[in-house]
Formats: sequence, C-alpha cells, structure tokens
Amino acid sequence: MLQAPGNPIWFDLASSDPEGSMRFYSEVIGWEYASVDMGGGNIYHLAVDDDRNVVGIGERPCDVKLSERESIWLTHLYTEDARDTAAKVVEMGGSIVTEAHDIVIPGQAEIVGARCTLANPAGGVFSVWQSGVGAGCEVFGEVGAACWIEYHTPNVNASMQWHKAVFGVDFEPMEVPVGDGGESKTLHVLKCDCEGEPCAFVQMEPEEMLTQAPFWMVHFMVADIEAATEAACRLGAEVPFGIQSLPFGRYVEIVDPQDAVFSLWQSTEQE
Repeated sequence: MLQAPGNPIWFDLASSDPEGSMRFYSEVIGWEYASVDMGGGNIYHLAVDDDRNVVGIGERPCDVKLSERESIWLTHLYTEDARDTAAKVVEMGGSIVTEAHDIVIPGQAEIVGARCTLANPAGGVFSVWQSGVGAGCEVFGEVGAACWIEYHTPNVNASMQWHKAVFGVDFEPMEVPVGDGGESKTLHVLKCDCEGEPCAFVQMEPEEMLTQAPFWMVHFMVADIEAATEAACRLGAEVPFGIQSLPFGRYVEIVDPQDAVFSLWQSTEQE
C-alpha cells in the first residue's frame, strides 16, 4: 500500500479467539500464517503470501473498548507521525482509544513502526500507522488479500469534512447502481496524494443507524465467492443479506464466528 497520509495501509483483526479466527480465515480465504512473539506473552499472527504480509490477527485487549462487538477488523490509515495525528484528532473533537506507541519486536533493533487507535467524533474507531521498517500491506487487490475498504457513517458529509481536516485528504463522488429498479447509491471515494483509490465513505441507511455504530468494512478478494461463503457458513459465520450483485462484481457481508464483520468480493473480471 502507498504511504500517503490518510490512505489505508494495514488491516488487523482484534479477536476474542485468535486461534479460532486463524482456522476460520485459513479455510475461507486460504491464509497461511507466520507468528511473531511481541513479548509479554503477546503473539501476533501475520497472514502471508509468498513471504509478503497480507493482514494481522491478534488478541483483542481485554482492558480496551474497541467496539460493542466481541472482535473487530481495524483499518490503519497512514500517517507520518502517529503522536502528532493523535493530538490533532483530540483537537478536532475525536478521542484516543489506545495511546501512540512504538512497535518493537524483541531481539530486533529497528522499530517496526508506531501505531495509535483513535475514534472520530461519531465514534468510528480506526488506527493510524507510522512506518518504521514495516511498510504495511505488501499484497492488495489480489485474490486472498484486501481489495476495498468502506467507512459506513451516519453523517457522511460531517465525516468527510473531519477526515479532510485531520489528514488533508479529499473525496470524489461515485454513483453505483443498486437493486433492479435503476436506483443508485453514492460512494465518496477517498482521494489521497497517491495513485489508486482503495477506500470510500458511505452514508449508513436509517435501519443501520438503529442497530450499529459507525464502522470500517474491509473487503477481501476471493476466486469463488459461493464456495467461500459456503465455507464461512459451515464454520459458523452469519450471512445477514446474502450475496449481492453490482455491475462490476459481487460481494457478501459476513459476521465471522468471533463476531467480526467483513466482506468478500469477487469481480466480474474473475468470472
């Protein structure tokens, strides 16, 4: 992923059961893992593809409230200085969920990076990542990796203005057809100082606002969405709405057995 301020650069799962999550995603998406001892009994599991880092899975901290859900996929936005960004978030009405801290692997002299988990004024939780030797995702937009990110918010205009002020990003509207009645939905595509458009902000529907807080949705690309969805259901996941179709692909929202929400995606180019 390109290191431009505000651009999604890394994704990890804070899980109530990391071992169970690893088994689930291994069967649904095909991940293999390399586990890293972070010290103090903290093991971080990297999903890898030919030695390239895809995502991370770790244990949800019991002393930090990241979400009402038992587990949560966290989207990390790139920043050049995690501590400065945390201070700016507070100045702009947001809050700090976990303080900015350096990521150090025992026995390794170099700092991997620095991270901080934050919340915007609406309560949308995300992390920021300042790269050291770790540059974030080394695989994106391929089968088995993240390929698209959405931030679902009850007030998309206010959320866009806030993220503009914090990260200096911009947005461009994109109309996407929905349903069979010629209707469309507006996605506000995140524009950073880099090539590629991996993320959009989305206005939550009224019924969504009644049942859940703002959230970031990570979409993972699969080669066969039916087979992956069947595997997820067999392993105890929930599929609230079934597989949905768009002119350029199909997606399905899934709640994994540890209660984390994510989406699978298969583009028409793969079919």
